[in-house]
Amino acid sequence: MHLHFNASGHTLCVSQDPDDTHIKDTSHLLYAIKRKLNREGYDVIKKRAWKDGHLISDTEQYLRSRIGFTLMIWDSQYQIRDLAKDYKATGKVVLRVERATEN
Repeated sequence: MHLHFNASGHTLCVSQDPDDTHIKDTSHLLYAIKRKLNREGYDVIKKRAWKDGHLISDTEQYLRSRIGFTLMIWDSQYQIRDLAKDYKATGKVVLRVERATEN
């Protein structure tokens, strides 16, 4: 699995490796992305968005920084696609990224 933040920092492109056969569903995919980001020095957790007070589907999961909300990564098209199926079919997916700035 390859991860690439675009230049503006608002998207994360996740590309498939030939050995990424263990991805079963969206939860497994997000877990794999979380592990990869943590190995690269990010401190992120996978969480259900409604538990943080976001008013979206109670099944939607996302990645965020462990302390505060300085980094949030989610599938902005979660209502119309299955993230894992798209990943397996096309070999890549693009996720939305928000970075909070401190004032």
